[in-house]
Amino acid sequence: ILYIRKLVKISNKIESDLTIATSPYIFMIPFVSTSIKGKKILDIRDLVWEYIAEKNFLKKIIKKTFKVIMHFSIKKFDHVLVTNEREKEILEKHYIAKHIDIVPNGITLQRCEDISRLLTNINENQFTVTYIGNIGFAHNLKLLVSVAKEFPNSRFFIIGDGMELKSIKEYALKYNIDNVVFTGKLNWNEIKPYYEETTVLYAQLQERLPSAMPSKLFEYASTGLPVLFGGTGFATTFVKQLEQSKVIKPDNFEALKKAIGKMQNMKFKISNNNKKLVKEHYLREQSSAKFVSIINKYL
Repeated sequence: ILYIRKLVKISNKIESDLTIATSPYIFMIPFVSTSIKGKKILDIRDLVWEYIAEKNFLKKIIKKTFKVIMHFSIKKFDHVLVTNEREKEILEKHYIAKHIDIVPNGITLQRCEDISRLLTNINENQFTVTYIGNIGFAHNLKLLVSVAKEFPNSRFFIIGDGMELKSIKEYALKYNIDNVVFTGKLNWNEIKPYYEETTVLYAQLQERLPSAMPSKLFEYASTGLPVLFGGTGFATTFVKQLEQSKVIKPDNFEALKKAIGKMQNMKFKISNNNKKLVKEHYLREQSSAKFVSIINKYL
């Protein structure tokens, strides 16, 4: 909040035709809406306040307060950008927003082509499930580790860092789950060999995140590998378009166990259609061009 206030104060000293505020730094929204004059565009990358769990009275009050603040703030912007249809539906139903447009997340053309060239065949010698990304509460990777114990002849790679990494590693150690490899955070060149050893790419988002769309799924699809996704909402719509891929209920031990068991006995091949889908619809260069065209309407 302190640094956002400083940014707004500096912005007010600069003569400009248009101000763009971007979220998920959610306090950027109310401060810009009330303190910046002139034309304003709000670029929402994630409706993070909608994800607050309502497990008790206090959390219900907190979520309600955020929603009231955002309702008051969003209507003050001249144009609102979101990343997917689900976010647009939420804004249209529960908020007053002018001129809503979808500017999707994605990956760069260079990264897409780099990933696409990685694989021509899937390694059939060892069934391997790989997760790449942040290791946080929303992903509940302890579930994947617990299911891994049911498949001692398969390998599981968890690549990344986050608040839950230490807890999950301790869980694996406590229950002697030794077929899960935790690599920690790796750079792009270090990740490539793991993609080459992978049979199925795994991701999960808890049910309370229906509008979230992890950019990692675009990277997954660019490999042409099968994707196993536990989740609900818009992200499932994307995964269901992918060949050789499967959507299951999130946070469900039996569903994940059944899916992995089934995929373990399937024959897969690299999907060029999955690669094509990302290249045609989910490149950041395309999103940037759309963003610029919207901005030009106000200049």
